[in-house]
Amino acid sequence: MTVELVWRPLTSGWRYHGPRDAGITGFEAVQLACTDIAANEVFWTRGIGLAVSDWIGEAAFLRLDEAHHRIALYPSERDGILGASWAVEGINNVMQGWYFLQSRQVPVMHGPGRQAASNAVFVTARGPGDIYYSYVAETEAGPQVAARGARQFSDTARSHCAWGSPCLAPEFQGGEER
Repeated sequence: MTVELVWRPLTSGWRYHGPRDAGITGFEAVQLACTDIAANEVFWTRGIGLAVSDWIGEAAFLRLDEAHHRIALYPSERDGILGASWAVEGINNVMQGWYFLQSRQVPVMHGPGRQAASNAVFVTARGPGDIYYSYVAETEAGPQVAARGARQFSDTARSHCAWGSPCLAPEFQGGEER
């Protein structure tokens, strides 16, 4: 199995690519598994100063800049890192990543799909340590995210993927399917 990790890319204006050009433009977000969402949300918002962009059920999407979210908190039976997302240039790179993962028999856990809250196109695979790794593109960003206020999405699989893509990750299936 091959897993690609991007760590400390050269800040030069050149796009990073390792053994193959996956279209990675930067680190997008981290997903955290939480047994106590409310306490984690209080820590990140009141303690650190992040703001909630949206909720899907109990899952909270937190922003620290103009991106829809940089940290996502998901209800889980464990605490820790759930996943990491890398921004890619566009939907073509997401789909190329999906084909690459399939050709290497890397377990695709979710997608390709589009998240209803952030509008991000994604594909998510399971990597070492059962951490999810995602390629994402078209994540909503801009002052309109903060201006509209946080929205509440229903706790359904369709809120995690508006396209209805297959999902093997329990955290992204919605409360009605757990």
